Amino acid sequence: MHYSYFTYHRLPDQCLVQMLPDLSEASLEVSLAQPDRPTSTTRSEAIPAASPGVKPVALPATPPSNSFDLKRAPKPLDEWVGRGELLQNLDQDWDSADRCITGLIGFGGEGKSSLARHWVDRVMQSGSPQPDGVFWWGFYENLDVEQFFEALLRYLEPTLDLSQYPSSSAKVSYLQTTLHRNRHRYLLVLDGLEVLQHPQGDDYGLFTSVDLKNWLRDFAEATHGSFCLITTRAPLLDLIDYRTYTHREVERLSTNEGVELLQKLGVNGSEPELRQVVQQWGGYALVLSLLGSYLVDHCNGDIQQLPADLAPTATEAKYDRVSRVLRRYDEALTLTEREFLEGFSAFRLPVPKTALTLLLPDLAADEATALNIVECLVKYRILRYNPDTATYTTHPLIRDHYLQRLKQHPDRAVALHR
Repeated sequence: MHYSYFTYHRLPDQCLVQMLPDLSEASLEVSLAQPDRPTSTTRSEAIPAASPGVKPVALPATPPSNSFDLKRAPKPLDEWVGRGELLQNLDQDWDSADRCITGLIGFGGEGKSSLARHWVDRVMQSGSPQPDGVFWWGFYENLDVEQFFEALLRYLEPTLDLSQYPSSSAKVSYLQTTLHRNRHRYLLVLDGLEVLQHPQGDDYGLFTSVDLKNWLRDFAEATHGSFCLITTRAPLLDLIDYRTYTHREVERLSTNEGVELLQKLGVNGSEPELRQVVQQWGGYALVLSLLGSYLVDHCNGDIQQLPADLAPTATEAKYDRVSRVLRRYDEALTLTEREFLEGFSAFRLPVPKTALTLLLPDLAADEATALNIVECLVKYRILRYNPDTATYTTHPLIRDHYLQRLKQHPDRAVALHR
């Protein structure tokens, strides 16, 4: 991934125009001499601070009872491979007193969310300093900023009367005070934040929400002991001028990692054959996962049966490769399965198991058939099931593919939204 752009850093008595380097480095750490931004030698020495206009509160002496809130997080991958250096870098960020926000930046489908989930589990199971609590929010499932703030406040203070803080700005002020005065060390994960960043133009990468921007910039002041991990496709330009922020690229799988992934999925073939497929598809994690599942379910796992005409073209855009594989899947799916996926794509929120039959009115009286369909789609890795919430989701790129198909049938789209 390559970006080249100007950004303005607001410093005392001056305005510095800084050209940022190419961000294709595996890790870009920005460290500017900014005496107005506090740091601490250890996280436990964070300086309490209160936001103006917010009444001081007596904070609980113990972490929230539901201290590890991962119900919105994706299920851990059974076939995890590689990413060793990135995981070590995240460990260093977590352990460092000079880092409080890390951004995992990469193309959609490179595995940012899975990496974040794997690392959180790693922290919770390792000998590293343990967080007092973990809170995960997926913005693709719910991009309402105010609901995010409400959920975070309920997590931090379950008995808080939110009616006293009716606006987002009021919630932000209270959150700022809570984190600054709180001695607990929380690990917050904001997943898929690109939906709240400008996708193009002069404002590319900047936050579309002023309240979210203000809260994260205050969080970056590091006058607390907590840590925030963000996954997004776009660079976090609103945070790049803080030395407490670290930018880390999530890039393609290496050839060896891609081969290991195909093997764990059940694909059989010689080492050269597997390496050729990984290199042909550019080590693209999402595509390799879909290809592996396709081979196992429709070609007995034999790499030699991979259709030659499925190979990507040299000039094909990265995201078009996902659609290429899904179009081949569409040929193998039944009409009912395709219509189900088109209906599923109309909903951004996770779909509860109890609502599956609503996506196919013809199956309303046959719940067993609907469950059988989703079980097959989960096996194909097109849908994902979260047992903690009994809901189904799909990757945003897969959703986009079937949403475009649904738009070709406007009558069905209208009926689904009634």
